[in-house]
Amino acid sequence: MSKGVVEGRSTATGLQKHVADYVERNDMEVPAHIRCLDLVCEVGELTKELLERTEYGRKTFRKSRNWADEFGDVVFALFCLANSTEVDVEEALLAAVDKYSKRVKSTGSASST
Repeated sequence: MSKGVVEGRSTATGLQKHVADYVERNDMEVPAHIRCLDLVCEVGELTKELLERTEYGRKTFRKSRNWADEFGDVVFALFCLANSTEVDVEEALLAAVDKYSKRVKSTGSASST
């Protein structure tokens, strides 16, 4: 099985490399601060979609046709930021899950407050 693929599916590491290759191939390199701003904008668009779909919390969320597209834009922007700042997404995610697991075990809550 090739690196970056588990049971026929891409791993975070494989996807991160795929995004990096795409950005390089399409001459889309920008500084990290621009990547961070792009991520914030994409999260804002995702939030807008959620708020509109729920009428600002008055209705139960129902996924729209645009939801997966907007979500994908957030993930793409996050992977681009990770690449720009030399963060291994898979390692960072596994470390975060471990941190939350320890917190839940010791405090009964995933919250840091």
